[in-house]
Parts: sequence; structure tokens; C-alpha cells
Amino acid sequence: MECLKLCISVVVVACPCALGLSTPTAVMVGTGVGAEHGILIKNAPSLEAACSVRHVIFDKTGTLTRGQLHVTERWDAPLSSSSSSSISVSRLLALVHAVESRSEHVLAHALVQHCEPHKTSRMVVQAFEAVQGAGVKAHVECDDELYDVIIGHAGLHPLGEQPTPMLAFAQHWESKGSSAVAKAIGVYPDDVHAGLSPNGKMTLLQQNRTPPSDTSNARVPQSMWERVAEALVPTQCHGLAMVGDGVNDSPALATADVGVAMSSGSDIAMGAASIVLMRNELMDVPIAFLLCRRIFWQIRLNFLWATTYNLIMVPLAMGLLLPWGIYLHPMMAGVAMACSSVSVVLSSLSLRLWKRPDISAGVPPSVAFTHASVSAGLARLWHTLWPTAPQEPAYTALQEVA
Repeated sequence: MECLKLCISVVVVACPCALGLSTPTAVMVGTGVGAEHGILIKNAPSLEAACSVRHVIFDKTGTLTRGQLHVTERWDAPLSSSSSSSISVSRLLALVHAVESRSEHVLAHALVQHCEPHKTSRMVVQAFEAVQGAGVKAHVECDDELYDVIIGHAGLHPLGEQPTPMLAFAQHWESKGSSAVAKAIGVYPDDVHAGLSPNGKMTLLQQNRTPPSDTSNARVPQSMWERVAEALVPTQCHGLAMVGDGVNDSPALATADVGVAMSSGSDIAMGAASIVLMRNELMDVPIAFLLCRRIFWQIRLNFLWATTYNLIMVPLAMGLLLPWGIYLHPMMAGVAMACSSVSVVLSSLSLRLWKRPDISAGVPPSVAFTHASVSAGLARLWHTLWPTAPQEPAYTALQEVA
């Protein structure tokens, strides 16, 4: 009879409910907390990858820059006599408005705003195509006339040689050393550095090959992901995060270990990213990584508690102390099993107490939890039981990806 009781106790105590609840409960509560703070984490693999991020790359246009794009100057390239008789400047601006209104790029929004007085409902756009990192192409029908419209870099032109007006356009702006489309360049927040550098992050500032205040259309740049890959291949880095918002950022967002998109960006970018920031603030980038680390830390704590429970209760239920007259009654085994599952759920619910760390005020991110002393003590216990090799900080100052 005693053997039967011991067998029942072992079966009841060894129920893997606690182990099975450790990860999903922490992920569910953690992603819910992130959503309340404007940080949308799409899935558990993205959360795990965000914990190992050591390199963060920021796109410039629309991400690091502040303010709205606007056209500061327009220069009409000289057209041939045959061309000037067939199309006017007003018609040309109307074509630009019709085509660029289909694009989601921030430059397109500036052009649409500039050409707004010349728009007409007679324009019918056909075969619209957005070429990544280069521009747009489309066929436009107006008043029984069909126009092939190409807007963007010179490399989009179908001919092997650029026409004379296009060469004149490029030479004009290159000689001026400026662009017709400009914006206010925002200062890169030092608080973002403070949030990334303590965690061993390296920040690369993705820049165009032109001056920072210039957005040039005179040359075809190398794609962003190719430039980023060339810059990081020598370091053989792992744990790469990309922060962007445009359609041209989508390949980089999808290829990086963690893609972070701003909600003000395009739908394609948000679809390719694994984390979406709803507040459109760069400060949320380190906050998102800190939250992911906090959730992953909670998962480890849950596993530690569930494993400790099994290591203690299973031998006790098997009759380890039976020679001394101590054994676990099946009823008590059921109570212990229920308590272990409930304790894991309550442990995961403690994530609801998480508060956004005020990095700008100098609060250390590693202890910026609600109960800082308790969390720090448990973290030291974890590292004592499972020591990890110290990682050299990989943070460097901002640098241009040339």
C-alpha cells in the first residue's frame, strides 16, 4: 500500500505543468506590458533575438531626422524645342504629383506637397512601380496622351547615356553642393547612447554619401543592406538590429536578427520588422531591448523555480526519506503540484510591475525594475549558478557607413 501511495505521489508531483507554463505565461504578460508602453513584439523568437543584440543600425531618413521634408528650390532643366512645345512646366508638375502621390517615401510626400497647386483629376496613373532605393516609374494618361514618367536617380533612365537635360540637372546641383529637398536634421539623442552602451551595443549611423543636410538625387547609391553588410563583415558580428521606417529599409529589417520599425513608417516596413514602436521615439529602442531582457530574465527565473521544485519534490515523493518515516502523501503531492503551477503564473504576472526606466535621469537599466534590490539579488543568484563568460563591450562612437 505504501508503494502505491509513493507511485501516485511521484506521478502527481512530476506533472510538468510548471515547466510548461514558464515560457508562455512570461511571453504573454511581457508582450502585453510592451503593448501598453507602445512597444509591439510580434513573436517569441523576436523577443529572444532582441536579448542578444550587440549591434544597432539606424536609418537616417525619417528615423534619425526630425521635421517634415519640403522643397526649398526648383530649377527647370533646359528642354529641347520639340519637348518644350509638347509639355509645359505646369503639366510636368502635374505628372510629378500624380505619380508621387502613389509612393510612400518621405521624399515623395514633399514633392506632392510642392506640386499640389498643379494637380488635376485628368491624370490616370498606370503600371506604377517603386524601385527600391532609386525612385518610381509609371505610365500616365492625360488628355489622350500617354507619358512615361521616371522620377528618381539617373540610373533609372532606360537609355545607356543620360540625356543632355539630365546631365545639366546633375551638374547644376553638384556645382551648388546642395539639394532641392531639405529637412531639419535632428540631433542624435545622447540618451539613446546611454541606453545602448551599458548593454554592450554598438551604434552605427547609416548616412548617405552626401553631406548630412543634403538629400541628393544626382547619383545612384549602393543599397543600404549592401553597405551595412560591407561595414560589418570584417567584424563578424552577431546579434544585429536594424531600425528604419521606409520601404527601402524593408530588406534590411527582414534580414537583420531584429528589425525595429517606427509606426510612422510604411506598412511594408512594419510588416517586415519584428518589433514596432508606436510612439515614434528613438528612446524606445533601448527601452524595447531592456524590456525583452527583462522578459527573458523572468523566463529563466520561472525555469529555475520549476527545476528546483522538481529536484526537491520528486525524490521526496519517491521515498528518499522513507527510512526515517517521512514520505509525501498523494494529497499533499497534489497540493504541491498546484502550488508550483500557481507560483510560476504569479511569477510571470510580476512583469506587470515593470516600469519604464528613466535612462535620461541616469537610472541603471540593469536594476530599473520595480523591486530593484530583489531583482538584482536574484540575478546574482542566477549568474552564480550558471556563470557566463564576460563579454567585452562592443560599443563605439557614431560612425558613418561609407
